[in-house]
Amino acid sequence: MALVKVLIVEDEALVARDIAARLQHAGYHIVDCVDTGRDALEALEKEVADIVLLDINLLGPLDGIETAERIKHKYDMPVIFLTSLSDQATADRARKARPSAYMLKPFNERELHLAIELAISNYSSNKPASMPTEEPEKTQEHEEHFLLNDSIFIRNRNRFEKVPFNTIQWLQADSNCTHIQTREGKYFLTVTLGVIMERLEFESLVRTHRSYAVNIQHVTSFEGNCLYVGSQEIPVSRNYRDEVFKNFQTL
Repeated sequence: MALVKVLIVEDEALVARDIAARLQHAGYHIVDCVDTGRDALEALEKEVADIVLLDINLLGPLDGIETAERIKHKYDMPVIFLTSLSDQATADRARKARPSAYMLKPFNERELHLAIELAISNYSSNKPASMPTEEPEKTQEHEEHFLLNDSIFIRNRNRFEKVPFNTIQWLQADSNCTHIQTREGKYFLTVTLGVIMERLEFESLVRTHRSYAVNIQHVTSFEGNCLYVGSQEIPVSRNYRDEVFKNFQTL
């Protein structure tokens, strides 16, 4: 499992350190804690985050809203606005920046998790967030995975875990559900294999059988109508054989 990478942009040092400590304790990777919009853009040049927590009322030439607009223009990632509900003009500008979620200060650890979950959900469905009233709304209970760039976020108990596409080794259908095998372990989704193959835009993931798909980059050997990922046998049916083996070029 890869850690979800978070950039914190907050000019109140105590608040920034508190957020970082809570997220690190929960298993997130903190890319950096910075206090200006310019520093945020520089931090992303060094290491691209999966999600940005961004104070609306930053000091300096770039406030949080303009910083968010520049981030969204250059990078494909969700932004969460940290806000104390400022004046109406600021709120209107914030909506135009189309953040994926808001966090109303002060907030607790539960609200922090909900905001990140909501941001991933909204960004995955290309849905802008609404201004908060009391606390972030929950995502629907049946939503157990979201796509973001080159990863799928899968619900594991109370939070989502990031699974980069390139770590997926194979998929196996189980009736209307699917097992996802990665280098780190196995996940289970109540979604059909066909639906997953339609949604995951990853060229190396190839359907081999009505019940199997494999990441061709993880294939270690093949024989007859079978591919192998280590000792795991992946069957190749007649209907998919030509499509599968065209990935293996001869010298």
